[in-house]
Amino acid sequence: MRLVNFAVNPVLSHFISHSGVMYIDFEQSGIAATYSFPWSSQIRVNFMLNGSPLKILKEGSGQVVTLPACSVVGPQMGRNMVYYDRVCVMAIVCFHPGAFHRLTGIPVHEIINQDLDAGHVLGRGIWQVQRELQAATSPAQMKQVIEQFFLKRIAQADKKILPFDQAISRWVANKGLLSVSQVATDACLSNKQFERKCYERLGLTPKLFARLLRFSKAHAMVEQQTGQTWAAIAYECGYYDQMHFIRDFKAFAGTTPTIMDGQLEQSLKLIELLETDPELRSYHELTGEMYDGQVYKM
Repeated sequence: MRLVNFAVNPVLSHFISHSGVMYIDFEQSGIAATYSFPWSSQIRVNFMLNGSPLKILKEGSGQVVTLPACSVVGPQMGRNMVYYDRVCVMAIVCFHPGAFHRLTGIPVHEIINQDLDAGHVLGRGIWQVQRELQAATSPAQMKQVIEQFFLKRIAQADKKILPFDQAISRWVANKGLLSVSQVATDACLSNKQFERKCYERLGLTPKLFARLLRFSKAHAMVEQQTGQTWAAIAYECGYYDQMHFIRDFKAFAGTTPTIMDGQLEQSLKLIELLETDPELRSYHELTGEMYDGQVYKM
Protein backbone atom coordinates (compact mmCIF):
# COMPACT_ATOMS: atom_id res chain seq x y z
CA MET A 1 0.00 0.00 0.00
CA ARG A 2 1.26 3.46 -0.87
CA LEU A 3 -0.16 6.62 0.64
CA VAL A 4 0.37 10.17 -0.60
CA ASN A 5 -0.68 12.91 1.82
CA PHE A 6 -1.52 16.21 0.13
CA ALA A 7 -0.44 19.46 1.78
CA VAL A 8 -3.68 21.35 2.48
CA ASN A 9 -4.08 24.68 0.70
CA PRO A 10 -4.04 27.42 3.41
CA VAL A 11 -7.34 28.81 2.10
CA LEU A 12 -8.95 25.40 2.67
CA SER A 13 -7.25 24.67 5.99
CA HIS A 14 -10.22 25.77 8.13
CA PHE A 15 -12.42 23.22 6.34
CA ILE A 16 -10.24 20.30 5.21
CA SER A 17 -8.11 18.55 7.82
CA HIS A 18 -6.24 16.38 5.33
CA SER A 19 -6.55 14.63 1.99
CA GLY A 20 -4.60 12.15 -0.04
CA VAL A 21 -4.61 9.17 -2.36
CA MET A 22 -4.07 5.47 -1.60
CA TYR A 23 -2.69 2.92 -4.02
CA ILE A 24 -3.62 -0.56 -2.75
CA ASP A 25 -2.54 -3.92 -4.14
CA PHE A 26 -3.79 -6.75 -1.95
CA GLU A 27 -2.51 -9.38 -4.37
CA GLN A 28 1.05 -8.14 -3.88
CA SER A 29 0.79 -7.51 -0.13
CA GLY A 30 -0.85 -10.80 0.71
CA ILE A 31 -3.15 -9.23 3.31
CA ALA A 32 -6.95 -9.46 3.48
CA ALA A 33 -8.91 -7.02 1.31
CA THR A 34 -11.14 -6.05 4.25
CA TYR A 35 -10.99 -3.52 7.05
CA SER A 36 -12.91 -3.49 10.31
CA PHE A 37 -13.75 0.18 10.73
CA PRO A 38 -14.60 1.32 14.28
CA TRP A 39 -16.92 4.09 15.42
CA SER A 40 -15.78 7.48 14.12
CA SER A 41 -16.88 11.12 14.23
CA GLN A 42 -15.08 11.72 10.93
CA ILE A 43 -16.84 13.05 7.81
CA ARG A 44 -15.09 12.39 4.52
CA VAL A 45 -15.52 12.18 0.77
CA ASN A 46 -14.30 8.99 -0.92
CA PHE A 47 -13.35 8.89 -4.61
CA MET A 48 -12.87 5.34 -5.96
CA LEU A 49 -10.64 5.95 -8.96
CA ASN A 50 -9.73 2.42 -9.98
CA GLY A 51 -11.27 -0.90 -9.03
CA SER A 52 -14.78 -1.82 -7.94
CA PRO A 53 -16.69 0.46 -5.52
CA LEU A 54 -16.36 -0.16 -1.80
CA LYS A 55 -18.77 -2.57 -0.15
CA ILE A 56 -19.78 -2.17 3.49
CA LEU A 57 -21.41 -4.47 6.02
CA LYS A 58 -22.81 -2.31 8.79
CA GLU A 59 -22.98 -3.66 12.32
CA GLY A 60 -26.32 -5.34 12.96
CA SER A 61 -27.62 -4.90 9.40
CA GLY A 62 -26.75 -8.31 7.96
CA GLN A 63 -26.62 -6.73 4.51
CA VAL A 64 -23.62 -5.75 2.36
CA VAL A 65 -24.14 -2.38 0.63
CA THR A 66 -22.20 -1.08 -2.37
CA LEU A 67 -21.15 2.57 -2.05
CA PRO A 68 -21.30 5.04 -4.93
CA ALA A 69 -17.92 5.55 -6.63
CA CYS A 70 -17.94 9.08 -5.18
CA SER A 71 -19.50 9.11 -1.72
CA VAL A 72 -19.92 11.25 1.38
CA VAL A 73 -19.46 9.16 4.52
CA GLY A 74 -21.05 10.62 7.63
CA PRO A 75 -20.05 9.92 11.24
CA GLN A 76 -20.34 6.21 11.95
CA MET A 77 -21.95 5.20 15.23
CA GLY A 78 -21.30 1.51 14.77
CA ARG A 79 -18.65 -0.86 13.47
CA ASN A 80 -18.44 -1.46 9.72
CA MET A 81 -16.66 -4.16 7.75
CA VAL A 82 -15.30 -2.57 4.55
CA TYR A 83 -14.54 -4.72 1.49
CA TYR A 84 -12.03 -3.51 -1.11
CA ASP A 85 -11.26 -4.65 -4.63
CA ARG A 86 -7.99 -6.60 -4.86
CA VAL A 87 -6.25 -3.72 -6.67
CA CYS A 88 -7.62 -0.21 -6.30
CA VAL A 89 -6.83 3.50 -6.11
CA MET A 90 -8.85 5.77 -3.80
CA ALA A 91 -8.64 9.48 -3.00
CA ILE A 92 -10.02 10.80 0.28
CA VAL A 93 -10.89 14.28 1.61
CA CYS A 94 -11.48 14.59 5.38
CA PHE A 95 -13.05 17.55 7.18
CA HIS A 96 -12.39 19.27 10.48
CA PRO A 97 -15.12 18.75 13.11
CA GLY A 98 -17.93 21.20 12.36
CA ALA A 99 -16.54 22.21 8.95
CA PHE A 100 -18.86 20.07 6.84
CA HIS A 101 -21.87 21.91 8.25
CA ARG A 102 -20.24 25.26 7.46
CA LEU A 103 -19.50 24.05 3.94
CA THR A 104 -22.94 22.64 3.14
CA GLY A 105 -25.40 23.91 5.76
CA ILE A 106 -26.51 20.30 6.32
CA PRO A 107 -27.20 19.38 9.97
CA VAL A 108 -24.68 16.62 10.63
CA HIS A 109 -27.10 14.56 12.72
CA GLU A 110 -28.97 13.94 9.45
CA ILE A 111 -26.03 12.04 7.95
CA ILE A 112 -25.10 9.86 10.92
CA ASN A 113 -24.38 6.32 9.67
CA GLN A 114 -25.05 7.46 6.09
CA ASP A 115 -23.00 6.73 2.97
CA LEU A 116 -24.40 9.07 0.34
CA ASP A 117 -23.84 9.78 -3.33
CA ALA A 118 -21.60 12.86 -3.15
CA GLY A 119 -23.39 14.43 -6.11
CA HIS A 120 -26.61 14.58 -4.11
CA VAL A 121 -24.82 16.32 -1.24
CA LEU A 122 -22.12 18.51 -2.84
CA GLY A 123 -23.70 19.04 -6.24
CA ARG A 124 -23.17 17.45 -9.64
CA GLY A 125 -19.79 19.16 -10.01
CA ILE A 126 -18.28 16.54 -7.70
CA TRP A 127 -18.97 13.89 -10.36
CA GLN A 128 -16.79 15.89 -12.76
CA VAL A 129 -14.09 15.91 -10.06
CA GLN A 130 -14.36 12.11 -9.96
CA ARG A 131 -13.81 11.90 -13.73
CA GLU A 132 -10.87 14.34 -13.66
CA LEU A 133 -9.22 12.42 -10.82
CA GLN A 134 -9.53 9.21 -12.80
CA ALA A 135 -7.87 10.92 -15.79
CA ALA A 136 -5.06 12.48 -13.70
CA THR A 137 -1.58 11.12 -14.33
CA SER A 138 0.04 12.12 -11.01
CA PRO A 139 -0.83 12.83 -7.36
CA ALA A 140 0.03 16.50 -8.01
CA GLN A 141 -2.73 16.69 -10.63
CA MET A 142 -5.16 15.00 -8.26
CA LYS A 143 -4.36 17.52 -5.54
CA GLN A 144 -5.02 20.38 -7.95
CA VAL A 145 -8.37 18.93 -9.07
CA ILE A 146 -9.54 18.54 -5.47
CA GLU A 147 -8.38 22.03 -4.50
CA GLN A 148 -10.09 23.72 -7.43
CA PHE A 149 -13.46 22.18 -6.58
CA PHE A 150 -13.36 23.00 -2.88
CA LEU A 151 -11.98 26.52 -3.41
CA LYS A 152 -15.05 27.24 -5.55
CA ARG A 153 -17.28 25.56 -3.00
CA ILE A 154 -16.06 27.52 0.02
CA ALA A 155 -16.52 30.78 -1.90
CA GLN A 156 -20.26 30.13 -1.36
CA ALA A 157 -19.90 28.76 2.17
CA ASP A 158 -20.06 30.26 5.66
CA LYS A 159 -16.39 31.18 6.13
CA LYS A 160 -16.90 33.00 9.42
CA ILE A 161 -15.13 31.18 12.25
CA LEU A 162 -17.37 31.30 15.33
CA PRO A 163 -16.31 30.94 18.97
CA PHE A 164 -17.86 27.44 18.71
CA ASP A 165 -15.40 26.47 15.96
CA GLN A 166 -12.45 27.82 17.94
CA ALA A 167 -13.60 26.01 21.08
CA ILE A 168 -13.93 22.70 19.22
CA SER A 169 -10.43 23.14 17.75
CA ARG A 170 -9.01 23.64 21.26
CA TRP A 171 -10.96 20.61 22.48
CA VAL A 172 -9.48 18.47 19.70
CA ALA A 173 -5.99 19.78 20.48
CA ASN A 174 -6.54 18.81 24.13
CA LYS A 175 -7.62 15.24 23.22
CA GLY A 176 -11.16 15.83 24.46
CA LEU A 177 -9.95 16.28 28.03
CA LEU A 178 -11.51 19.68 28.68
CA SER A 179 -14.84 19.55 30.51
CA VAL A 180 -18.03 20.13 28.54
CA SER A 181 -18.78 23.18 30.69
CA GLN A 182 -15.37 24.67 29.96
CA VAL A 183 -15.69 24.14 26.20
CA ALA A 184 -19.24 25.56 26.25
CA THR A 185 -17.92 28.65 28.03
CA ASP A 186 -15.14 28.96 25.44
CA ALA A 187 -17.84 28.79 22.76
CA CYS A 188 -19.79 31.60 24.51
CA LEU A 189 -22.77 29.27 24.92
CA SER A 190 -24.73 27.78 27.78
CA ASN A 191 -24.38 24.02 28.25
CA LYS A 192 -27.77 23.44 26.61
CA GLN A 193 -26.98 25.74 23.69
CA PHE A 194 -23.61 24.03 23.26
CA GLU A 195 -25.19 20.58 23.22
CA ARG A 196 -27.66 21.68 20.52
CA LYS A 197 -24.84 23.21 18.48
CA CYS A 198 -22.82 19.98 18.76
CA TYR A 199 -25.82 17.98 17.57
CA GLU A 200 -26.18 20.28 14.57
CA ARG A 201 -22.50 20.62 13.61
CA LEU A 202 -20.92 17.40 14.90
CA GLY A 203 -23.93 15.09 14.91
CA LEU A 204 -23.02 13.89 18.41
CA THR A 205 -23.46 14.76 22.05
CA PRO A 206 -20.42 16.55 23.51
CA LYS A 207 -19.52 13.63 25.80
CA LEU A 208 -19.60 11.08 22.97
CA PHE A 209 -17.53 13.36 20.75
CA ALA A 210 -14.88 13.67 23.49
CA ARG A 211 -14.77 9.88 23.95
CA LEU A 212 -14.32 9.35 20.22
CA LEU A 213 -11.50 11.90 20.10
CA ARG A 214 -9.55 9.89 22.66
CA PHE A 215 -10.43 6.52 21.17
CA SER A 216 -9.56 7.42 17.57
CA LYS A 217 -6.05 8.46 18.51
CA ALA A 218 -5.60 5.39 20.72
CA HIS A 219 -6.84 3.07 17.96
CA ALA A 220 -4.45 4.66 15.46
CA MET A 221 -1.51 4.26 17.83
CA VAL A 222 -2.30 0.58 18.40
CA GLU A 223 -2.73 0.06 14.67
CA GLN A 224 0.61 1.68 13.89
CA GLN A 225 2.39 -0.62 16.39
CA THR A 226 4.44 2.11 18.05
CA GLY A 227 5.91 -0.33 20.57
CA GLN A 228 4.41 1.48 23.55
CA THR A 229 2.62 -0.34 26.35
CA TRP A 230 -1.17 -0.11 26.58
CA ALA A 231 -0.76 1.94 29.75
CA ALA A 232 1.52 4.42 27.95
CA ILE A 233 -0.91 4.75 25.02
CA ALA A 234 -3.82 5.19 27.42
CA TYR A 235 -1.95 7.98 29.22
CA GLU A 236 -0.90 9.74 26.01
CA CYS A 237 -4.48 9.67 24.69
CA GLY A 238 -5.91 11.15 27.86
CA TYR A 239 -7.46 8.10 29.52
CA TYR A 240 -7.56 8.11 33.30
CA ASP A 241 -6.41 4.49 33.42
CA GLN A 242 -5.88 1.44 31.25
CA MET A 243 -9.32 -0.02 32.07
CA HIS A 244 -11.11 3.01 30.56
CA PHE A 245 -8.91 2.61 27.48
CA ILE A 246 -9.84 -1.08 27.11
CA ARG A 247 -13.52 -0.34 27.77
CA ASP A 248 -13.67 2.13 24.87
CA PHE A 249 -11.86 -0.32 22.61
CA LYS A 250 -14.48 -2.96 23.30
CA ALA A 251 -17.32 -0.46 22.82
CA PHE A 252 -16.09 1.20 19.62
CA ALA A 253 -13.90 -1.44 17.93
CA GLY A 254 -15.54 -4.60 19.26
CA THR A 255 -12.23 -6.04 20.39
CA THR A 256 -9.37 -5.46 22.81
CA PRO A 257 -6.01 -3.82 21.99
CA THR A 258 -4.22 -7.13 22.60
CA ILE A 259 -6.43 -9.10 20.19
CA MET A 260 -6.20 -6.35 17.58
CA ASP A 261 -2.42 -6.19 17.90
CA GLY A 262 -2.19 -9.92 17.22
CA GLN A 263 -4.09 -9.54 13.94
CA LEU A 264 -2.25 -6.52 12.53
CA GLU A 265 0.36 -8.37 10.47
CA GLN A 266 -2.41 -9.58 8.14
CA SER A 267 -4.51 -6.42 8.29
CA LEU A 268 -4.88 -3.25 6.28
CA LYS A 269 -3.99 -0.16 8.33
CA LEU A 270 -6.19 2.82 7.51
CA ILE A 271 -7.19 4.71 10.63
CA GLU A 272 -4.20 7.08 10.43
CA LEU A 273 -5.32 8.34 7.03
CA LEU A 274 -8.91 8.75 8.13
CA GLU A 275 -8.34 10.53 11.44
CA THR A 276 -7.09 14.02 12.05
CA ASP A 277 -4.07 13.87 14.38
CA PRO A 278 -1.03 14.84 12.25
CA GLU A 279 1.39 13.57 14.91
CA LEU A 280 0.49 10.01 14.02
CA ARG A 281 2.07 10.35 10.58
CA SER A 282 5.49 10.41 12.20
CA TYR A 283 5.09 6.67 12.81
CA HIS A 284 5.49 5.89 9.08
CA GLU A 285 8.72 5.28 7.24
CA LEU A 286 9.53 7.35 4.16
CA THR A 287 9.70 5.12 1.09
CA GLY A 288 12.24 7.31 -0.68
CA GLU A 289 9.69 8.39 -3.28
CA MET A 290 8.38 11.94 -3.16
CA TYR A 291 5.42 13.58 -4.86
CA ASP A 292 3.64 16.86 -4.24
CA GLY A 293 2.77 15.55 -0.81
CA GLN A 294 4.62 12.92 1.20
CA VAL A 295 4.71 9.23 0.48
CA TYR A 296 4.77 6.75 3.33
CA LYS A 297 5.31 3.03 3.64
CA MET A 298 2.47 1.39 5.52
